[in-house]
Amino acid sequence: MSRHLNKNANSFAKQHSLPCLQLIFVLGLGTFTIASILSIIVVGRLFEYNEPESMLHAHPQLLAVRKLDHEEMFRKTVKSCLPSRKSNCKTFIPDINGTKTQRVALISPSGGAASSFFNELIQPMTDSYNRRRDKGGPIINAFVRFDVPPYGYGKTHGLTKIIRLVPQPLMLEVTEALQSLLPHGDSFKHVTMQDTKAILRQILRFHCRLSAVAAHTALLSVDYLDLTADADVELEKFLFADDLLNGKVKDKKSYKRKRVYTEASFLSQFLTHLQSKSLLNVYDVFDQVLVDELAASKNLTIWPCPSFWSVGDAPNPFDISPLVQRLAKALSPNCSEPLADCWVARDKCEASGDGPCKSTKG
Repeated sequence: MSRHLNKNANSFAKQHSLPCLQLIFVLGLGTFTIASILSIIVVGRLFEYNEPESMLHAHPQLLAVRKLDHEEMFRKTVKSCLPSRKSNCKTFIPDINGTKTQRVALISPSGGAASSFFNELIQPMTDSYNRRRDKGGPIINAFVRFDVPPYGYGKTHGLTKIIRLVPQPLMLEVTEALQSLLPHGDSFKHVTMQDTKAILRQILRFHCRLSAVAAHTALLSVDYLDLTADADVELEKFLFADDLLNGKVKDKKSYKRKRVYTEASFLSQFLTHLQSKSLLNVYDVFDQVLVDELAASKNLTIWPCPSFWSVGDAPNPFDISPLVQRLAKALSPNCSEPLADCWVARDKCEASGDGPCKSTKG
Protein backbone atom coordinates (compact mmCIF):
# COMPACT_ATOMS: atom_id res chain seq x y z
CA MET A 1 0.00 0.00 0.00
CA SER A 2 2.77 2.43 0.95
CA ARG A 3 4.72 1.62 -2.20
CA HIS A 4 1.57 2.14 -4.24
CA LEU A 5 0.90 5.57 -2.70
CA ASN A 6 4.52 6.62 -3.17
CA LYS A 7 4.50 5.50 -6.78
CA ASN A 8 1.28 7.40 -7.46
CA ALA A 9 2.63 10.57 -5.88
CA ASN A 10 5.81 10.47 -7.95
CA SER A 11 3.85 9.59 -11.09
CA PHE A 12 1.51 12.53 -10.55
CA ALA A 13 4.45 14.89 -10.08
CA LYS A 14 6.14 13.72 -13.26
CA GLN A 15 2.91 13.79 -15.26
CA HIS A 16 2.38 17.45 -14.41
CA SER A 17 6.05 18.40 -14.53
CA LEU A 18 6.05 19.17 -10.83
CA PRO A 19 9.14 19.05 -8.64
CA CYS A 20 8.84 16.36 -6.00
CA LEU A 21 10.45 16.43 -2.58
CA GLN A 22 10.69 13.44 -0.28
CA LEU A 23 11.41 14.26 3.33
CA ILE A 24 12.96 11.22 4.93
CA PHE A 25 13.63 10.68 8.57
CA VAL A 26 15.11 7.57 10.10
CA LEU A 27 14.63 6.24 13.56
CA GLY A 28 17.30 3.66 14.22
CA LEU A 29 16.69 2.43 17.74
CA GLY A 30 20.01 0.87 18.71
CA THR A 31 20.17 -1.93 16.18
CA PHE A 32 16.49 -1.25 15.42
CA THR A 33 16.41 0.30 11.95
CA ILE A 34 13.04 1.86 11.22
CA ALA A 35 12.69 4.32 8.34
CA SER A 36 9.62 6.52 8.13
CA ILE A 37 9.18 8.46 4.93
CA LEU A 38 7.05 11.56 4.73
CA SER A 39 6.42 11.84 0.99
CA ILE A 40 4.84 15.08 -0.20
CA ILE A 41 4.42 16.83 -3.53
CA VAL A 42 5.93 20.29 -3.61
CA VAL A 43 4.86 22.87 -6.19
CA GLY A 44 6.93 26.04 -6.50
CA ARG A 45 8.10 25.97 -2.85
CA LEU A 46 8.09 23.68 0.17
CA PHE A 47 4.65 22.36 1.13
CA GLU A 48 2.75 23.67 -1.90
CA TYR A 49 0.26 21.07 -3.09
CA ASN A 50 -1.94 20.30 -6.09
CA GLU A 51 -5.20 18.40 -6.12
CA PRO A 52 -5.97 15.55 -8.52
CA GLU A 53 -6.64 16.80 -12.04
CA SER A 54 -10.37 16.09 -11.74
CA MET A 55 -10.67 18.77 -9.05
CA LEU A 56 -8.62 21.50 -10.72
CA HIS A 57 -11.68 23.05 -12.37
CA ALA A 58 -13.16 23.74 -8.92
CA HIS A 59 -9.93 25.08 -7.38
CA PRO A 60 -7.66 26.38 -10.14
CA GLN A 61 -5.05 27.52 -7.62
CA LEU A 62 -4.59 25.95 -4.19
CA LEU A 63 -3.01 27.67 -1.25
CA ALA A 64 0.47 26.59 -0.27
CA VAL A 65 0.73 24.65 2.97
CA ARG A 66 3.18 26.51 5.22
CA LYS A 67 3.89 27.57 8.77
CA LEU A 68 2.10 30.48 10.38
CA ASP A 69 4.22 33.62 10.62
CA HIS A 70 4.64 33.31 14.41
CA GLU A 71 4.72 29.53 14.56
CA GLU A 72 8.26 29.43 15.89
CA MET A 73 6.96 31.14 19.03
CA PHE A 74 4.77 28.07 19.56
CA ARG A 75 7.66 25.69 18.81
CA LYS A 76 9.66 27.24 21.63
CA THR A 77 6.94 26.27 24.11
CA VAL A 78 7.13 22.56 23.21
CA LYS A 79 9.21 20.79 25.83
CA SER A 80 10.21 17.27 26.76
CA CYS A 81 10.88 15.84 30.20
CA LEU A 82 13.59 13.20 29.87
CA PRO A 83 14.49 11.08 32.92
CA SER A 84 18.01 10.69 31.53
CA ARG A 85 18.51 14.44 31.92
CA LYS A 86 16.25 15.54 34.77
CA SER A 87 15.61 13.70 38.01
CA ASN A 88 12.19 15.34 38.41
CA CYS A 89 10.90 13.58 35.25
CA LYS A 90 9.17 10.78 37.13
CA THR A 91 8.12 7.38 35.80
CA PHE A 92 5.28 6.05 37.93
CA ILE A 93 4.77 2.30 37.44
CA PRO A 94 1.35 1.18 38.70
CA ASP A 95 0.51 -2.33 39.85
CA ILE A 96 -2.30 -3.71 37.70
CA ASN A 97 -3.77 -7.03 38.81
CA GLY A 98 -0.54 -7.92 40.57
CA THR A 99 1.73 -7.01 37.63
CA LYS A 100 4.00 -3.98 37.49
CA THR A 101 2.98 -2.21 34.29
CA GLN A 102 4.64 0.70 32.51
CA ARG A 103 1.78 2.61 30.89
CA VAL A 104 3.12 4.50 27.87
CA ALA A 105 0.61 6.80 26.15
CA LEU A 106 0.99 8.35 22.72
CA ILE A 107 -1.30 11.36 23.18
CA SER A 108 -2.30 13.27 20.08
CA PRO A 109 -5.37 14.86 18.48
CA SER A 110 -3.90 13.83 15.11
CA GLY A 111 -5.88 10.62 14.72
CA GLY A 112 -4.46 9.19 11.49
CA ALA A 113 -0.89 10.35 12.02
CA ALA A 114 -0.85 9.10 15.60
CA SER A 115 -2.26 5.70 14.66
CA SER A 116 0.31 5.27 11.89
CA PHE A 117 3.19 6.33 14.13
CA PHE A 118 2.02 3.97 16.87
CA ASN A 119 1.29 0.96 14.67
CA GLU A 120 4.48 1.24 12.65
CA LEU A 121 6.93 2.23 15.38
CA ILE A 122 5.83 2.11 18.99
CA GLN A 123 3.79 -1.08 19.03
CA PRO A 124 6.41 -3.36 17.41
CA MET A 125 9.12 -2.11 19.77
CA THR A 126 7.11 -2.51 22.95
CA ASP A 127 5.81 -5.91 21.84
CA SER A 128 9.38 -7.08 21.30
CA TYR A 129 10.41 -5.71 24.69
CA ASN A 130 7.58 -7.56 26.44
CA ARG A 131 8.59 -10.85 24.81
CA ARG A 132 12.22 -10.42 25.82
CA ARG A 133 11.89 -8.85 29.27
CA ASP A 134 13.10 -10.63 32.36
CA LYS A 135 10.43 -12.77 33.97
CA GLY A 136 8.88 -10.79 36.78
CA GLY A 137 9.98 -7.44 35.37
CA PRO A 138 7.46 -4.72 34.49
CA ILE A 139 5.66 -5.06 31.17
CA ILE A 140 4.96 -2.14 28.85
CA ASN A 141 1.37 -1.35 27.98
CA ALA A 142 1.49 1.19 25.13
CA PHE A 143 -1.61 2.82 23.66
CA VAL A 144 -2.91 5.86 21.76
CA ARG A 145 -5.33 8.36 23.23
CA PHE A 146 -6.82 11.79 22.53
CA ASP A 147 -7.60 12.94 26.06
CA VAL A 148 -5.07 14.86 28.13
CA PRO A 149 -4.00 13.47 31.52
CA PRO A 150 -5.47 15.01 34.66
CA TYR A 151 -3.26 17.54 36.41
CA GLY A 152 -0.83 16.08 38.91
CA TYR A 153 1.78 13.37 39.15
CA GLY A 154 1.85 9.73 38.10
CA LYS A 155 -0.50 8.59 40.82
CA THR A 156 -3.18 11.02 39.60
CA HIS A 157 -2.97 10.26 35.89
CA GLY A 158 -1.71 6.67 36.04
CA LEU A 159 0.86 7.07 33.26
CA THR A 160 4.51 6.06 33.27
CA LYS A 161 5.61 7.92 30.15
CA ILE A 162 3.99 10.13 27.52
CA ILE A 163 4.89 10.63 23.86
CA ARG A 164 3.61 13.75 22.12
CA LEU A 165 3.55 14.18 18.33
CA VAL A 166 4.16 17.68 16.99
CA PRO A 167 3.37 17.84 13.26
CA GLN A 168 4.63 20.68 11.12
CA PRO A 169 3.11 22.98 10.12
CA LEU A 170 0.80 23.62 13.07
CA MET A 171 -2.32 23.83 10.91
CA LEU A 172 -1.72 20.25 9.84
CA GLU A 173 -2.60 19.16 13.38
CA VAL A 174 -5.81 21.17 13.15
CA THR A 175 -7.00 19.42 10.01
CA GLU A 176 -5.82 16.01 11.26
CA ALA A 177 -8.08 16.51 14.28
CA LEU A 178 -10.85 17.77 12.02
CA GLN A 179 -10.70 14.68 9.82
CA SER A 180 -11.02 12.44 12.87
CA LEU A 181 -14.15 14.36 13.92
CA LEU A 182 -16.03 14.41 10.63
CA PRO A 183 -18.48 11.54 10.17
CA HIS A 184 -17.50 9.13 7.41
CA GLY A 185 -18.35 10.65 4.06
CA ASP A 186 -19.07 14.11 5.48
CA SER A 187 -17.51 17.08 3.69
CA PHE A 188 -15.20 19.67 5.21
CA LYS A 189 -17.12 22.29 3.23
CA HIS A 190 -19.57 22.59 6.12
CA VAL A 191 -16.78 23.56 8.52
CA THR A 192 -16.73 27.31 9.17
CA MET A 193 -13.93 29.77 9.79
CA GLN A 194 -15.18 30.09 13.37
CA ASP A 195 -14.96 26.31 13.83
CA THR A 196 -11.40 26.24 12.52
CA LYS A 197 -10.27 29.10 14.75
CA ALA A 198 -11.84 27.32 17.71
CA ILE A 199 -10.09 24.03 16.87
CA LEU A 200 -6.74 25.84 16.57
CA ARG A 201 -7.28 27.24 20.07
CA GLN A 202 -8.09 23.73 21.32
CA ILE A 203 -4.89 22.35 19.78
CA LEU A 204 -2.83 25.06 21.48
CA ARG A 205 -4.54 24.36 24.82
CA PHE A 206 -3.87 20.66 24.32
CA HIS A 207 -0.15 21.45 24.13
CA CYS A 208 -0.48 23.77 27.14
CA ARG A 209 -1.87 20.83 29.12
CA LEU A 210 0.88 18.46 28.07
CA SER A 211 3.56 21.03 28.85
CA ALA A 212 2.13 21.29 32.37
CA VAL A 213 2.38 17.52 32.79
CA ALA A 214 5.91 17.60 31.37
CA ALA A 215 7.03 19.55 34.43
CA HIS A 216 7.15 16.32 36.42
CA THR A 217 6.18 13.32 34.24
CA ALA A 218 8.46 11.69 31.67
CA LEU A 219 7.43 13.07 28.28
CA LEU A 220 9.06 12.95 24.87
CA SER A 221 7.99 15.42 22.15
CA VAL A 222 8.52 14.03 18.65
CA ASP A 223 8.46 16.43 15.71
CA TYR A 224 7.87 14.81 12.32
CA LEU A 225 10.20 17.11 10.44
CA ASP A 226 12.81 17.93 13.07
CA LEU A 227 14.05 14.45 13.90
CA THR A 228 17.82 14.65 14.21
CA ALA A 229 20.59 12.09 14.12
CA ASP A 230 20.21 11.77 17.89
CA ALA A 231 16.50 10.94 17.70
CA ASP A 232 17.12 7.19 17.72
CA VAL A 233 19.20 7.46 20.89
CA GLU A 234 16.65 9.70 22.61
CA LEU A 235 13.71 7.44 21.80
CA GLU A 236 15.56 4.32 22.88
CA LYS A 237 16.60 5.92 26.15
CA PHE A 238 13.12 7.23 26.73
CA LEU A 239 11.34 3.91 26.23
CA PHE A 240 13.88 1.40 27.48
CA ALA A 241 16.66 3.23 29.33
CA ASP A 242 16.39 1.49 32.71
CA ASP A 243 16.35 -1.98 31.23
CA LEU A 244 19.10 -1.28 28.74
CA LEU A 245 21.34 0.10 31.47
CA ASN A 246 20.66 -2.98 33.58
CA GLY A 247 21.48 -5.25 30.69
CA LYS A 248 18.04 -6.86 30.57
CA VAL A 249 17.61 -6.40 26.82
CA LYS A 250 20.35 -8.59 25.44
CA ASP A 251 19.45 -8.56 21.77
CA LYS A 252 17.16 -6.46 19.67
CA LYS A 253 15.17 -7.37 16.65
CA SER A 254 15.82 -5.46 13.44
CA TYR A 255 12.50 -4.52 11.93
CA LYS A 256 11.54 -4.10 8.33
CA ARG A 257 11.53 -0.54 7.11
CA LYS A 258 8.19 1.16 7.59
CA ARG A 259 6.70 4.21 5.97
CA VAL A 260 4.50 6.81 7.58
CA TYR A 261 2.71 9.18 5.23
CA THR A 262 1.22 12.50 6.28
CA GLU A 263 -1.44 13.68 3.87
CA ALA A 264 -1.25 17.45 3.49
CA SER A 265 -3.40 17.82 0.38
CA PHE A 266 -6.48 17.89 2.59
CA LEU A 267 -5.10 20.92 4.41
CA SER A 268 -4.39 22.68 1.11
CA GLN A 269 -7.90 22.03 -0.17
CA PHE A 270 -9.45 23.02 3.14
CA LEU A 271 -7.58 26.32 3.46
CA THR A 272 -8.35 27.19 -0.16
CA HIS A 273 -12.03 26.54 0.48
CA LEU A 274 -12.07 28.68 3.64
CA GLN A 275 -10.33 31.56 1.93
CA SER A 276 -12.67 31.49 -1.06
CA LYS A 277 -15.70 31.57 1.26
CA SER A 278 -14.47 34.23 3.66
CA LEU A 279 -12.46 36.41 1.23
CA LEU A 280 -9.94 36.74 4.08
CA ASN A 281 -6.29 35.81 4.19
CA VAL A 282 -6.63 32.62 6.21
CA TYR A 283 -2.99 32.58 7.25
CA ASP A 284 -3.33 36.07 8.71
CA VAL A 285 -6.49 35.04 10.55
CA PHE A 286 -4.97 31.91 12.09
CA ASP A 287 -1.69 33.61 12.88
CA GLN A 288 -3.60 36.22 14.88
CA VAL A 289 -5.38 33.42 16.77
CA LEU A 290 -1.98 31.94 17.58
CA VAL A 291 -0.52 35.25 18.75
CA ASP A 292 -3.56 36.04 20.91
CA GLU A 293 -3.61 32.58 22.48
CA LEU A 294 0.10 32.68 23.30
CA ALA A 295 -0.29 36.12 24.88
CA ALA A 296 -3.34 35.13 26.94
CA SER A 297 -1.68 31.94 28.21
CA LYS A 298 1.77 33.46 28.79
CA ASN A 299 3.25 31.26 26.07
CA LEU A 300 1.23 28.23 27.19
CA THR A 301 2.56 28.36 30.76
CA ILE A 302 -0.56 29.58 32.57
CA TRP A 303 -2.04 27.22 35.17
CA PRO A 304 -4.61 25.89 34.82
CA CYS A 305 -4.65 26.05 31.05
CA PRO A 306 -7.69 27.69 29.42
CA SER A 307 -10.70 25.47 28.82
CA PHE A 308 -11.31 23.36 25.72
CA TRP A 309 -14.93 24.54 25.98
CA SER A 310 -14.27 28.31 25.83
CA VAL A 311 -12.71 28.55 22.38
CA GLY A 312 -15.35 30.53 20.51
CA ASP A 313 -14.82 34.06 19.27
CA ALA A 314 -15.29 36.95 21.69
CA PRO A 315 -17.56 38.10 23.19
CA ASN A 316 -19.15 34.62 23.48
CA PRO A 317 -16.29 32.10 23.88
CA PHE A 318 -18.66 29.39 25.13
CA ASP A 319 -20.77 29.58 21.97
CA ILE A 320 -19.23 26.70 20.00
CA SER A 321 -20.63 24.36 17.37
CA PRO A 322 -21.40 20.65 17.95
CA LEU A 323 -18.26 19.79 15.95
CA VAL A 324 -16.03 21.83 18.28
CA GLN A 325 -17.88 20.40 21.29
CA ARG A 326 -16.99 16.88 20.12
CA LEU A 327 -13.30 17.73 20.06
CA ALA A 328 -13.55 19.43 23.46
CA LYS A 329 -15.05 16.25 24.89
CA ALA A 330 -12.40 14.07 23.21
CA LEU A 331 -9.50 16.18 24.53
CA SER A 332 -10.81 16.65 28.08
CA PRO A 333 -9.42 14.40 30.84
CA ASN A 334 -11.27 11.15 31.43
CA CYS A 335 -12.00 11.34 35.14
CA SER A 336 -13.82 7.99 35.08
CA GLU A 337 -10.69 6.06 34.09
CA PRO A 338 -9.81 3.59 36.89
CA LEU A 339 -6.25 4.90 37.35
CA ALA A 340 -7.17 8.61 37.05
CA ASP A 341 -7.81 10.94 39.97
CA CYS A 342 -9.22 14.32 38.95
CA TRP A 343 -8.51 16.27 42.12
CA VAL A 344 -8.18 19.67 40.41
CA ALA A 345 -11.49 21.49 39.89
CA ARG A 346 -10.58 22.43 36.32
CA ASP A 347 -10.29 18.73 35.38
CA LYS A 348 -13.71 17.95 36.79
CA CYS A 349 -15.19 20.90 34.90
CA GLU A 350 -13.54 19.89 31.63
CA ALA A 351 -14.72 16.30 31.97
CA SER A 352 -18.31 17.46 32.52
CA GLY A 353 -18.27 20.09 29.75
CA ASP A 354 -18.44 22.99 32.21
CA GLY A 355 -16.38 25.64 30.45
CA PRO A 356 -16.99 28.55 32.87
CA CYS A 357 -16.01 26.35 35.86
CA LYS A 358 -16.89 28.91 38.52
CA SER A 359 -15.01 26.98 41.21
CA THR A 360 -11.59 27.76 39.71
CA LYS A 361 -10.00 30.49 37.68
CA GLY A 362 -9.40 30.13 33.96
